[in-house]
Amino acid sequence: MSTWPEPPNYYDAPTKAHKVILQTPGYPVVFQEPSISQVVTNMRGGHWSFVAGMTALGYGLGYWKGSVTHWQKPASTFGAIFLGQFGLLHMMQDEAYRLMGFKENSKEVARNMPGAAVADA
Repeated sequence: MSTWPEPPNYYDAPTKAHKVILQTPGYPVVFQEPSISQVVTNMRGGHWSFVAGMTALGYGLGYWKGSVTHWQKPASTFGAIFLGQFGLLHMMQDEAYRLMGFKENSKEVARNMPGAAVADA
């Protein structure tokens, strides 16, 4: 005969944090928890090129798929928005990893922490 565990009391204050970090940063941490504005202002030129390329690819694919049913304009607009949003969110995630120190971030350290010494890789 097993006993059921006691149900949690949702009115009590939490006893432990819900954020779990599974790895340690391998590069200098610029921002522990970067905001959206910090991520967007620190995006590199290559990130914006990727966003523009995904938007153009979405427009072209939408036009091509919409031409079958003569819906080129709505399909191309949807494709541009859909793949443009994917590209933007993907590059924002990449930049957030750089700001948190999980990817190479020498440019971000030089831009946001001018007094910090950056080791040559």
